[in-house]
Amino acid sequence: MKLLDRVDGLMAFTKATIDIARGGGDPATVVIALRERLQTLREDLLTVREEVTTLREEKRELEERLAQRAEFESERHMYTLVTLETGSVVYKRDGLGQGANSKPVYFCAHCFEKRRRSIIQVNKPGFGEDGAYCPECSATFILPNDKGRGESFIFSTERTRGF
Repeated sequence: MKLLDRVDGLMAFTKATIDIARGGGDPATVVIALRERLQTLREDLLTVREEVTTLREEKRELEERLAQRAEFESERHMYTLVTLETGSVVYKRDGLGQGANSKPVYFCAHCFEKRRRSIIQVNKPGFGEDGAYCPECSATFILPNDKGRGESFIFSTERTRGF
């Protein structure tokens, strides 16, 4: 509205300038004042253009975020909140692998609630359980694995007698 007010002021000034010019006012003074007003108007128009460009960029970013949110919400039903046997609370999605070897993929529950899908990464593999972390928020987890818990290697006495 500031710009419209200035345009209205410029129109009123132009009308007053024309009246002064017709009444015998100093033409040089009128022209100088009119040029100053036009320069101010140009500066205001540049400011408005910059604001419009900024608003368009913000609108584009908001539309992108809205589309991402809509996509996330439409796929949310494919994830299940579970408490693993190790006690870790995660979101799980089954069948992301191929064929019979497909294993569940675990996602950080904290990040998932913030609409970010962060796949939990194993950093300390072990027997029966893996230490894991979220690369987004650094939360830690213990994930079960199928490597066998507590399997011990039994050496046969018959095999060692030959030494």
